[in-house]
Amino acid sequence: MRLQCLSIQAGRRAREDRTTIKSPAMLPHRLCCLARVALGSALGVLGVIEHVAQAGDAQPAAALAKQLFERVALDTPGLEKTRELVADGKTAEALDAYRDASLARAARLELGQPVEGCWSWAYTKADDLLEGWVHTGHYGERGTTRYNIGRPGEVVWHGIPEDGYDTVLRDLSTMHWANKLAIAYRETRDPRYLKAWFGYWTDFAANFKNSYAVCMSDPARRDRVNKTIPWSTKSLMYHGCRLNNFLSWLPMMAGGAIDQAEAIVSGADLAHILLYLSGWEVGDSMYRLKHWGAPNQVCLCAQGVMRLAVALPDFRDAGQWSDSALTAMRRYLDGAGYLADGTDAEQSFNYNPSLIGTLEGFIVLGENPPFDTTPAGWVAEFREKRDYRERFLPALKMPDGRLPTTGCDNHWGYDRSRAIVTYNERRAKLSPLQAAVDNQLLGDGTGRPPAFTSICFPYGGYCAMRTGWAADSLYGFMKSSRPGAGHMREGGNGLQLWAYGDYLLVNANDKAYSQRGTYNGYFHSTVSQNSVSVDGYSQRLRGKPATPEVTQPIPARWHTSARFDVAEGFFAGTYGGFNYLTNKTEKDVSIEDVRHERQLLLLRREGLWIVTDRVLSTGRHTYSQSWNFRPDFAESEVTADEARRTIHAHHDQGADLVLRQFGPPPVTYRKYYGVHTETDTVGWAAIEKEVGVFVAKADVHASWTGSGDQLLVTLIEPVPPGRTSRITSCTPADSEAVTGFDASLDDGCTVSYRTSPTPAALVAGELRIVARALLVVRSPEGGGRGIALDAAGDEGMNRPRGASPPEQANVQSFEFELTGKALSVVAPIRIPTTFRWKDGPDGLRPVYAR
Repeated sequence: MRLQCLSIQAGRRAREDRTTIKSPAMLPHRLCCLARVALGSALGVLGVIEHVAQAGDAQPAAALAKQLFERVALDTPGLEKTRELVADGKTAEALDAYRDASLARAARLELGQPVEGCWSWAYTKADDLLEGWVHTGHYGERGTTRYNIGRPGEVVWHGIPEDGYDTVLRDLSTMHWANKLAIAYRETRDPRYLKAWFGYWTDFAANFKNSYAVCMSDPARRDRVNKTIPWSTKSLMYHGCRLNNFLSWLPMMAGGAIDQAEAIVSGADLAHILLYLSGWEVGDSMYRLKHWGAPNQVCLCAQGVMRLAVALPDFRDAGQWSDSALTAMRRYLDGAGYLADGTDAEQSFNYNPSLIGTLEGFIVLGENPPFDTTPAGWVAEFREKRDYRERFLPALKMPDGRLPTTGCDNHWGYDRSRAIVTYNERRAKLSPLQAAVDNQLLGDGTGRPPAFTSICFPYGGYCAMRTGWAADSLYGFMKSSRPGAGHMREGGNGLQLWAYGDYLLVNANDKAYSQRGTYNGYFHSTVSQNSVSVDGYSQRLRGKPATPEVTQPIPARWHTSARFDVAEGFFAGTYGGFNYLTNKTEKDVSIEDVRHERQLLLLRREGLWIVTDRVLSTGRHTYSQSWNFRPDFAESEVTADEARRTIHAHHDQGADLVLRQFGPPPVTYRKYYGVHTETDTVGWAAIEKEVGVFVAKADVHASWTGSGDQLLVTLIEPVPPGRTSRITSCTPADSEAVTGFDASLDDGCTVSYRTSPTPAALVAGELRIVARALLVVRSPEGGGRGIALDAAGDEGMNRPRGASPPEQANVQSFEFELTGKALSVVAPIRIPTTFRWKDGPDGLRPVYAR
């Protein structure tokens, strides 16, 4: 049975047992009633919901008052009139008095920036809503749906539009569309929008749960939308959407209603809203906050609960609400989601920025009673966390101003010209670091550049290597994050490279929120993200949050200097799930005996990258190293030469890319370009030209089979447009235990690289070091610089000048300088022990040591 909102169309609807179908073709009221009687729940799929009107009955008002005032502390200052009326048994008058006091109090509050809404409901117009029409975009699809849900007081909450877009069974409940009324009221002060806003919320509060129960008891509806309709009542995100949508607009809307309250919202209607908020909505939110969830959803819901506590301080449980919200946020901020360098366990850069607004919202809420009179240490803490989150995102930007892709974000639609317009509109409001970054990448470049180029976020596992902040700078991004919860893809140790104005090695991106079958399997998989797959299987990076909370950096080395950058990543988890060799997801397969380590070296002056992949296992496996090239390369422009062990991507209008490989037993190369068959879905970018039709790109796989420890070294050379390779010769330097190469450049420099699974005697020219990796770059004049990783103390090594054996024995990885035969340590290469920002005369710099 449907409890009718008390004050909406009371005279007419108090006398009716109303049953309605709201769709683009509105059925007459009597026909609808007759259909309901005749066909019963069989019509449930069309959205038939029973409406029961009780507006003229005094008993519901008394029942509402009893429920409401049991939850309210009537001795709260400002409720004197309400308290007297309750004592006299004048329940209807008490509800109106409480409404007046509540609206007056709410109008004085600062509850943070109002929520504008969600992209999917952006098509809805406020004037249409006055007549019951909503307009929504489609998740993961092209197209929109416009349909009629009914005016306030007669909403069909679980109706299906005539075009069959049934996602609204789940997503109408977010109430994002109702914000359009608040926005229109803010712009016009037209009371029609104000009344309709309160009206829709009253209808939701009084009738949604009953409508949901009817929907879920209907076999024709309950399993629709991939069985996700229960999200509307059981998801932190949906609870958070509703709480924040209503409460963020409440101060403005309450202020508008004060002088015309009786005409806008009755005391009984407001009681419905407050009972719903203080009952099921906040109760289920608190329950689910205890049990955790996706980080962005935890923060959204916690902010909504905190807003409720500030908005309704006279409710007896308000203190429990704020405690629940702060407990959830502290748990998240202490390492169960938010990480100490400002990054997040949820590895998706389109979701991570939302925390900035959430923390700003909490800071604003801390300026309201009771926190404004009691020192709240969490406010200062939240402010620092906000600053760190605000800095990490711009610090990773690519040379054209976009962020690299890690999760369900898709940047193929990125428009740099539009980003420039946005920058110019917002630059006065940008944080200092973001302003410095964007001035270089999107502005005129006349401002002071950031004090750093390359950067590592050691808790989140993100490294960005840059030779500068110009559009033609070299840029490399590697992701080596821990397993976590929320939006992410299986891209551990994945690379993305940009050079000379072109995005060369790409991430395929994602087609989130769509049903694209094996395409989605490919887009989510390791094979689409420039890493290494095992026996065709992807990493299983997505999992539960780390337990205990993450409090230490990932144990991987990081180094940056004027000559070299060094980054490391590893994946030691499970491989399974989607298999690109079979085009199937196999849930029962778990490969757990493989560890993939990747070292990435950037030779800044030489414009080269060296990638070393080590796979360690006790078993025999087939490894596939995947390289995803930008879609601009035609199929014929990407070639692999198995005899020379090279991969070459050439484009007449852009930069080229040459990959030379050295290492294990025979490597086979296979190129995929837009392959979609029963057994293969490989070689695609998540750019949908039309529904289910994607843009092809070239993927080249270097595959080999082996047991024990395996090594594959890849020398990557980007070539500027119109130029030829700088490498005049490149020869392998492989032996049974050592892999490497010697390369000569056109300016007379030489590059020698050696690596071994375990420390071994590595020789480059006259230099001999016992280590796992050795890089030596020599100039024509005879001097040189280099890198040694995992050097075995002083044994077998030319002793650095000025360093005693004990000192050198403690420096196992380092950048060095060669003068003749003498080696001197320039800087140690270490695992970061912390991360913090240090401000100085030239701006903020990252610091990695305590």
